[in-house]
Amino acid sequence: MTLMNRAHSIRPELVKAYHVHDRASWSDRLAVLRERDARYKALNALYGIDSTSYHGQPDPAYDRRYKEIDAEFDPQYALIGKQEREWAQRSDMTIPEYLFLDNFTSELKIICARPDFETLHYFSFIEAKAQTLIARWKAEFSYAGMRPRVEMEIEDFRFARKRCWKHFAFQLWDMDAWKQVRVYRRIYARSLRNALGRSRLA
Repeated sequence: MTLMNRAHSIRPELVKAYHVHDRASWSDRLAVLRERDARYKALNALYGIDSTSYHGQPDPAYDRRYKEIDAEFDPQYALIGKQEREWAQRSDMTIPEYLFLDNFTSELKIICARPDFETLHYFSFIEAKAQTLIARWKAEFSYAGMRPRVEMEIEDFRFARKRCWKHFAFQLWDMDAWKQVRVYRRIYARSLRNALGRSRLA
């Protein structure tokens, strides 16, 4: 993919399109998993097992049939992931857009539903993501427990950086790309810590 130079671009229309596509992809994934699990359960029922999990049996036909179900459905599931990656490649996604959307699906609908969504920009999108995550963690942790969770999120950004590197096929000499990633991380970390601080006052 040609490396984008729009260093501070997160477009509302791209975020909304990703959200719609992501919801459709998850629906497809769940449909595949439900059908696969129904087949597992039907097979296990023949052996008096009330679950979808694999249970070793003396009968080699069980093992063979279970693997046949895997072989039938694994490619279908993998194809959905391949289509998602192809969509991202075709979307002309910027580096900040990729980092904003990376591993961020369940709460994305909250941001897309904001009345000011169409006016959000680079900084406000990152701040909105941080605020949304803090709101979720506030329901899960005490304030003391939230601080380590925030620092873990910042530390785990290294995995997002690796995925971004792979997606855009960065080279070591793509200094502008690495700068965009570093700037995004700095703003994201600051936004998370600021949102954490504000949550204590709320």
